[in-house]
Amino acid sequence: MASNDDIGGRDEDAAGGAQQPEPPLAARFRKIDRLLGTAEAATAAGSLLLLVFAGVYQFVAAKFLGKNQTWPVELIRYSVFFIATAGAALAAQKSQMFNMDVVTRLLRPKARAKLRIATSVIAAAACALLAWGGMAVRSTPVARDAPYEYIPAQYGLLALPICAALIGLHFLIHATIDAAYLASGQEPPEGEKAVH
Repeated sequence: MASNDDIGGRDEDAAGGAQQPEPPLAARFRKIDRLLGTAEAATAAGSLLLLVFAGVYQFVAAKFLGKNQTWPVELIRYSVFFIATAGAALAAQKSQMFNMDVVTRLLRPKARAKLRIATSVIAAAACALLAWGGMAVRSTPVARDAPYEYIPAQYGLLALPICAALIGLHFLIHATIDAAYLASGQEPPEGEKAVH
């Protein structure tokens, strides 16, 4: 089990119990990762507030004011989309994406770190393809010609490529942090220790 000091980005030296400072490059990238996570959490929270506002407004307008507007429906649709995508990016930032570590537990810590780096680079490449595909979806006739009152589908669908790019960026940041530890001769922290 990890100690609280391990979670803060420091490792305990097995020989003397002394703590080694986090490599400077890892510290810089960890700070960037945390800032992105904060922005993603704010996006998810803001989208949730917009969703609640639009839902309440639509109910009150339809039931009590006799108005049946389409913009609340648009806002609800894209708020749900942005909540889901911001949540996915936040899960990547916290290293809580789905993983299977049955085999990796058999490896030594440095070998696990090297494997994490390799899989992170592959996942980032897949995210780049997803981002490219998301941008392509925005230019399809269905997206261009979709009826709207205020929010064109081309703008609402930006959530997909932005989310894919953020997830890929988190994977690359985590790979860089692991590589910085390995380059300094230290074992990188694993799991949630690596991002908190």
